[in-house]
Amino acid sequence: MKNSLKELEKKTIFQEYSFTKANLEYKKTVIDENAKDFVSCAYKIAGKEREVSDEKNIEENKIRDQKIEDNKIDESEIDVYIVKKCKKLYREISKKTHPDKDIAGLYTKIFIDSTKSYEEFKLLDLYQHCETLGIQYEIEDEDIILYKKEIKINKNQIDSVEKTFIYNWSTQPDEKIKDDIIREFIKIMWETII
Repeated sequence: MKNSLKELEKKTIFQEYSFTKANLEYKKTVIDENAKDFVSCAYKIAGKEREVSDEKNIEENKIRDQKIEDNKIDESEIDVYIVKKCKKLYREISKKTHPDKDIAGLYTKIFIDSTKSYEEFKLLDLYQHCETLGIQYEIEDEDIILYKKEIKINKNQIDSVEKTFIYNWSTQPDEKIKDDIIREFIKIMWETII
């Protein structure tokens, strides 16, 4: 009974991690793809016609800085356990996906993604690649804790993204509400400048 419960917990955590990771990626992409249009509309409403590509927008910079911060690796947080596990899992993944072994190129994307995950010590992503490839591995209690921590981080980042003007504007179907969002943004920006 304990093993089946542990397996269900592992499966649930894997799914929640995958969902929060994909949801965060989706919402950041919404912002990336709509930022230029948002800024352009803001300048038009503010009565300033400018070349958007040359302008620095505070919200865009904040989001860009957050992306850079998200991708930084704090060497002090990478413990020996994670490094050893990453090496072991990456070695197993490479046996199946390395271009020298995968002549048909079926696993090229997985190889590239897992190499990046290995270089950034993203143990949880390597577990996902193992799962996809059917590679056997053992998940430790420390891994469950790590998953829960990453899920919480993803949820916090999703919450932050959902609060941005660009995301709210981008996902709003009503043009009047979109206009109100931009006007609120302009008001806050004007107060920040003055």
